Amino acid sequence: MVSIKKFYAVLTALFILIIYLFTLAPSVIQIDAGELATVQATLGIAHPTGYPLFTIIGFLFLKIPLPFSKIIQANILAAIWCSLGIYYFTKIIELLLSKAGELLNEKEQNNKRKQKRLFPISNDQLIIITISAALFLGLSKTYWQQSTSVEVYSIQIFLFMLIIFVSLKTFYKQEKNNFDWLPVGLVYAFGFSNHMTTMLAIPFSAVLFFQKEKFSKRSLTKILMTTILSLPVVVLFYTYLPVRSSMNPVLNWGNPVNLENILRHISGKQYQIWLFTSFEAAEKQFKYFLTGFPSEFAYIGLILGLTGIVYLFKSNKKMLIALFAAFAFAILYSINYEINDIDSYFLLAYIMFGIFIAFGFLSLLSYLKRKSIKEIYTYIIFAVFCFIPLLANHAEVDQSRTFAYEDYTKAILSSTS
Repeated sequence: MVSIKKFYAVLTALFILIIYLFTLAPSVIQIDAGELATVQATLGIAHPTGYPLFTIIGFLFLKIPLPFSKIIQANILAAIWCSLGIYYFTKIIELLLSKAGELLNEKEQNNKRKQKRLFPISNDQLIIITISAALFLGLSKTYWQQSTSVEVYSIQIFLFMLIIFVSLKTFYKQEKNNFDWLPVGLVYAFGFSNHMTTMLAIPFSAVLFFQKEKFSKRSLTKILMTTILSLPVVVLFYTYLPVRSSMNPVLNWGNPVNLENILRHISGKQYQIWLFTSFEAAEKQFKYFLTGFPSEFAYIGLILGLTGIVYLFKSNKKMLIALFAAFAFAILYSINYEINDIDSYFLLAYIMFGIFIAFGFLSLLSYLKRKSIKEIYTYIIFAVFCFIPLLANHAEVDQSRTFAYEDYTKAILSSTS
């Protein structure tokens, strides 16, 4: 039992990984899977913005001798990234709930004379809530979809989680020095070396930073120093583009060998025509988000998340501001990108809502305690809730029998011979 408590984050991530492997695509599927698998297998240049971190790590992973085809191996890596994201999500929730527990314990001591019914969180309850929230997020529709085939968003999920976790650890750290936010800067550097949507997390870290450091000359100096020390990591990874492009790889999108081509590639210039096009386009994408949002978490998650927002509003407004800033910014930016496959751009918003769901479970736990529901029944209720997104989303997400794109490609090629 002690081992389970100690390794529950790993076990939760492994459980999610097993589910992902059952729904994994056995071949190439739609959108960019074929191209991205190719650049990983051949160390090529992907479409803008290039994704050097994704490409290099994928290339190294595909060199591991496994008894699978390269496309299946690339798809497995996507599932691993998403499950690693769940591991760090459990650490995020554990950290936030432990701080919430400290606040409850403090209030319990201060309100003993008033006989106010507060219920501090036990370690077992913290673990149950954390696992429940992790399963809800891991089995939510868009998150789960990133695990089924090779995509840049799978590793981006992991990087988002790392950014949130390191930002929180730094925020809660007692001691201060001129370089205490450098780890945050470095994880952002790795994030930007993969995908520019890393910028969507900046409001979260910025709110935490200024809540702790305040707005002063010293805090601005910290930002400048952190940026200067982290920037070489980004430059180093994007140096991959001209170096590898000059070797004429099999897939060499945009041929970024000179300064003009490099800047066009990194900035994604050819895609900027779809950014901030009109209010009508933004309205259309926002309606699309609102229409699909309830089903992301199988409807019941929407209620839990909204309950969690109310809980945070009453108990920890500062953290609510930080979380909601990233949630809102991710939505506002993404709805201004007029593309059809927009779902992945909402991932950070879904992650933030997953955190709200954790506090919704905390609120539910408090309610069931007030009603004197036995602990075993509480855990059964939580378990039932967790299987709702599994049952609701499985059929839509499952790619385990998808061969249509491979069969179509083979048919086209065979017709030319």
